Amino acid sequence: MVIRLQPRACSRQRALPIPTTPRRLSTSAPIPAALPIQAIRAPTPATFLSDVIISPVPLHLTDFLPLEWLDTIKRWRNFTALRTPESDGVLIPVELQKGGRGYNADGGRGVVGDGEAEGWRRVDMPFGLFLDTFMLDRIPSSPDFNIRGYLAQHDLLSSIPTLSTHLPPLPHLAPFRPQTNLWLGPAHTLTPLHRDPLPNLFIQLLGRKRLTLAPPSAAPKLYLHPQNSVLRNTSRFPGDWPRSEEELRGWEEMRGVRRWEVEVGEGEAVWVPRGVWHAVRSLEKSASVNFWFDERHRVGEEEGTEVGG
Repeated sequence: MVIRLQPRACSRQRALPIPTTPRRLSTSAPIPAALPIQAIRAPTPATFLSDVIISPVPLHLTDFLPLEWLDTIKRWRNFTALRTPESDGVLIPVELQKGGRGYNADGGRGVVGDGEAEGWRRVDMPFGLFLDTFMLDRIPSSPDFNIRGYLAQHDLLSSIPTLSTHLPPLPHLAPFRPQTNLWLGPAHTLTPLHRDPLPNLFIQLLGRKRLTLAPPSAAPKLYLHPQNSVLRNTSRFPGDWPRSEEELRGWEEMRGVRRWEVEVGEGEAVWVPRGVWHAVRSLEKSASVNFWFDERHRVGEEEGTEVGG
């Protein structure tokens, strides 16, 4: 006897999967995430000397600025306090950056280091005009205007004495003779990946910035300019760091480089040790100040005597 099984009635048919073209898997390792940097809260002048300046890795410093500096941050908040009859006509060097590209904008393939590169120029303009155009938005421009002005690495406090009283000397730097620079610009301005011959105390006054940093040992993978170039301390990569496979194209050696990353807000600082590679990107309208100094030499020591490690 043969038993025939009847298929069970079903109110709906199961859809068969539609064949698709297999996705091509990338054979490259993913771009590693950046590492956070250690934070130190409220370093005193004593702990700055004993703990911070001896650190070979970057540090994130918070809650250490004196009250006079905090008052200045409040006073400068809308940037109008920077404009005075004394400051209006002072000529300042301004980087004109197109599309958020820095002074290495052409990746080293054109004329660089002499004041002009593709997507970047340096011009002199009155400080009042700079503020009106790029910080206070008092001069109208078309929606597709993609030029940003950046006051970068300029000792504005010496040029405008009244402003220097707003930021009195930091007690943390009393044993040193620091070189001071002010940085002022709108969102998306960039200082490309580079390293300095001296350590750097970078302080954010207004707005937010992102710092990307890499150890000195990363140099062979950072596509540096030739040793005979004025930009020999700077990477040819035109951004702060490749953040996608598309941006990594042509810069493949940077994929596996260990790096740190930190966002700093008002009143925060970053200690950048001597020789550490770093790039700085403005995330919004910003004002920053930095101090370069030789941590091995202190005021009162005999010339040429090394102290502090």
